[in-house]
Amino acid sequence: MSAHPPDDADSRRLKRLAQYFLTTEARSRTEVAVFVAKLAELGPVVAIGGFLRDLLLSGNRDFRSDVDFVVHPGSLPAFDAFVSQLGAGTNRFGGFGVCLTSWKVDVWPLQRTWAAVNGHVAVNTLDDLVNATFFDWDAILYSTDTRTIITCPDYFRRVRERVIDVNLEPNPNPLGNAVRALRYVYRWDAAVGERLAAHIVRHVRDHGWDALVASERRSFRNPVLPMLDGERVATLLEGHIGRGPVRLNIAPVQRDLPLSGGGTDASGDTGCIGGESVVMPEDTGAGCRAG
Repeated sequence: MSAHPPDDADSRRLKRLAQYFLTTEARSRTEVAVFVAKLAELGPVVAIGGFLRDLLLSGNRDFRSDVDFVVHPGSLPAFDAFVSQLGAGTNRFGGFGVCLTSWKVDVWPLQRTWAAVNGHVAVNTLDDLVNATFFDWDAILYSTDTRTIITCPDYFRRVRERVIDVNLEPNPNPLGNAVRALRYVYRWDAAVGERLAAHIVRHVRDHGWDALVASERRSFRNPVLPMLDGERVATLLEGHIGRGPVRLNIAPVQRDLPLSGGGTDASGDTGCIGGESVVMPEDTGAGCRAG
């Protein structure tokens, strides 16, 4: 899919939210802006993925997670020296994690992003990153240089319809993304697209539900999967592959989305786990967070 700067109410709102995050002194966010300014000395910078998705769906007030950036440096040795001076540690996906005083940021040089290194898609420019995320809801960029949102033409429509699906299936953490998919479904009352349903089912069948539960416990402070019957989840998803999006009827933390059009529900089949909705505790990630 081709990337471009969209122009609709949700895009303009997200742009304002991202600009606010990177300019306000509230909640120690200035340290992220200082990091970005230093990073931008190496080349153009974009924020990518979950940071923007979460700002769009929940706003600045509730955002506490890591912030991911990609830079297109003119010199990789200069990038390596930059992260070394910060004492950055490598993450599992080829990037570098930097714990600031209150926030954690992850950063990649464009040339070493996972999809580029493994040749799954052509990644020659920062705009190409919209084709390199696992979740379609993460296929969005914010250029800190031009202060523009970059995504595919139908990104905001798909989020408004509340259907989350696979964008690029090859990824370095397939089991973890099956876990995240179910957490996103819970948090945002999203329907599961066909490719994502098949991905979840495959990992439940190949590894067992207990492996997903264990993976979630390693990554999140407040697990939600133990509240579900994994076999019923897999059976429901499996039965709807080829029939369009499926809704699991998991009671969400956030039912209303602050999007234009009121965040309308997705069309598609509705499924119930065990014949009733399953209420799970609040979704909270783990790691270095703002205070």
